[in-house]
Amino acid sequence: MRSIVFHRRAARYLSRMPRDRAVQVRDALREVAALDDISSHPAVKSMAGAMAGWSRLRVGSYRAILQVTIVEIDEVLYVDAIGPRGDIYKG
Repeated sequence: MRSIVFHRRAARYLSRMPRDRAVQVRDALREVAALDDISSHPAVKSMAGAMAGWSRLRVGSYRAILQVTIVEIDEVLYVDAIGPRGDIYKG
């Protein structure tokens, strides 16, 4: 299982979310981190355009922008941003 690393803005948003939704997002991220190929998860889709190489995870009306990266010798699931569907893609 990969470890999960949050960007500061993602961690801050997650801490301010309603507790029940934050638990759902954390559980979904753990589920994705445990997969060999994150794109095999039904709620994960690859992004296109300027965000090519990134993926998004859908958890209800919230989205998480993420990418598998290598830090030193370990693969990590890097979560860049978390937010509501309408605002997350505005960068």
